[in-house]
Amino acid sequence: MKLTKRVYIIISIFALLAIIAITVHVKATSYAKKIELQNSTKIAENIETKRLYAEKSLKNKQRLEGLKKLEDQKKLIAAKKLEDQKKIEKQKKQEQLEKQKLATSKNKTSSLKQSKLVAASPSTKSNPELLVEKINGIGNANQAIVVTTNGFGTVNATITTYENSNGIWKQVHSFDGNIGRSGFTYNKVEGDGHSPIGVFSLGTAFGRYSNPDTSINYKQSTSNDYWVDDVNSPLYNTWQKGPIDGRWDSAEKMYIPQYNYGFVINYNTSSRVPGKGSAIFFHVWSGSGSGTAGCTSAAQDNVISILKWLNPSKNPVIIEGPMSEVIKM
Repeated sequence: MKLTKRVYIIISIFALLAIIAITVHVKATSYAKKIELQNSTKIAENIETKRLYAEKSLKNKQRLEGLKKLEDQKKLIAAKKLEDQKKIEKQKKQEQLEKQKLATSKNKTSSLKQSKLVAASPSTKSNPELLVEKINGIGNANQAIVVTTNGFGTVNATITTYENSNGIWKQVHSFDGNIGRSGFTYNKVEGDGHSPIGVFSLGTAFGRYSNPDTSINYKQSTSNDYWVDDVNSPLYNTWQKGPIDGRWDSAEKMYIPQYNYGFVINYNTSSRVPGKGSAIFFHVWSGSGSGTAGCTSAAQDNVISILKWLNPSKNPVIIEGPMSEVIKM
């Protein structure tokens, strides 16, 4: 009986050990599987993370490539637009250059046709038929510029210059010119487009360029020079420099192509009467047959010729009017 009990105890112990061993084995196996599962899960997560990262990187790369492509397209469009604009500007410049060449060619042709330099022989005696000798209002002038038209209402004029040497008058120049768009008048009014009739002394010469070798006082203009035509300004009919500062409400700019060269005709310049007319000049014309605002104009070459010819010591004057009126002066 005791032996059986001992055997029973031994068997129980072995059974208990077996149970413990099985339990340990099961737990160890379960833990190993858990660790393996966790590792598998982490690996899967890492793979998924890498996949997502790679996918995101690819999308970013594609987006950047798309943006770069779009930017390149914009640059190409801008470059093409700039190139087209340059071509248009170049074409405009070429057209403008062609127009300038054509205008220069026309002006040269016109100047050649209109310039008629006539010099009398030194030995020739005074010609009683010269127009200048029929004018009594010249005074002590020994140089005269005579501007005549066929009537009061025409703008086309003949400009003839005369010089007196040793009591003998001779004709020096003769060419075409223009006067005010409304013709000649004895009663000039500011802005009426008429040129005044009369005998006038000459004021300062002027131009946008350097002195063309004239002996009379010469003033080179700038973009800051004005001739005041505001009848309410105390500076009416005078040459002024800017800034304006409210000194006048209207004025002519002196730095314009028509005033490349010219001189002041002393009309309403000494005792200035507001509203009787201002800025009466002899200047370069803007086109054959085009009337002025009241000045006398001619081809630039002819204006320069007169400026070179004028001599202050000879008290030059300019006589203007219809032929019917000039011979009465």
